[in-house]
Amino acid sequence: MTHEDLRYDVSDQIAEISLARAPVNALSLSLLEQLIAALRRAAADENVRAVVLTSALPRRFSAGLDLRLMLGKPAAEVRRLLDKLYVELADVQYNLGKPSIAAVGGSARGGGMTLAISCDVLIAGESATFGYPEIDLGLVSRIVPDERVRDEARAMARVFATKSRSTMRLGRAAFVRINDLDYRRGIGEAVENFCDVAATTDAQEGVRAFIEKRPPNW
Repeated sequence: MTHEDLRYDVSDQIAEISLARAPVNALSLSLLEQLIAALRRAAADENVRAVVLTSALPRRFSAGLDLRLMLGKPAAEVRRLLDKLYVELADVQYNLGKPSIAAVGGSARGGGMTLAISCDVLIAGESATFGYPEIDLGLVSRIVPDERVRDEARAMARVFATKSRSTMRLGRAAFVRINDLDYRRGIGEAVENFCDVAATTDAQEGVRAFIEKRPPNW
C-alpha cells in the first residue's frame, strides 16, 4: 500500500515501511501519522512477524523535522507534532510485540535519528551518518555496504520471523522494559521543554536563518 509520503508492504511475514517524502523525508505531521498508523497495522497483523523501517529515497533516511512547521506556529500545534514523534512513536514501538529493524542509508538527522533509534535494531550502510545538532552518539548494530542495507535488514527480519511468535513477544517485552528506563514517562517533560524553547524569539530567528542560509541575527 502506498500513501502520499510512505509505502507499506508485507512479504515473507515481514512488514516493510518505507519513508517516501521527497526530497529528504522531512518529518511532517502527516508523515508521522502515517508512520504510526503503519506500525499499529503491523502490530495488529498476526501474519507479520518482524518490521523493517527504511527509506525509499537514495542516500536519505530522514533529515528530521520539517523546520518550516516550527515557524510562527502556536505552541499547541508544535506540541502536537512533537507528541507524535516522541510520545506516540515510543508507545507504539514499545507495544509493537515483534522486533523492528531500522535499515539506514545516507543521513539520519535530528528527528530522523529518533525514528531510527526507536527500532530494536539498527543496520547502517557505509554512507549512513547520524547526529543530533547537540550531541554525537554511537548507535549502530551492524555496518554493511550501502547496496546491502535493506537486504541485510530483511535477512535479519527473516531470522526473527522463524522464531516462536509467543517466545519472541515475551522476549522482546523483557528487552524493551529493560531498555526503556522510564524513557516514555520522561519524554513528555522533554517535549514541554522543546515547545518552550521553540516559542522563543531567538529560536524562531535561528530556524529562519537556517532556512534562509544566513547567519542568525540574535
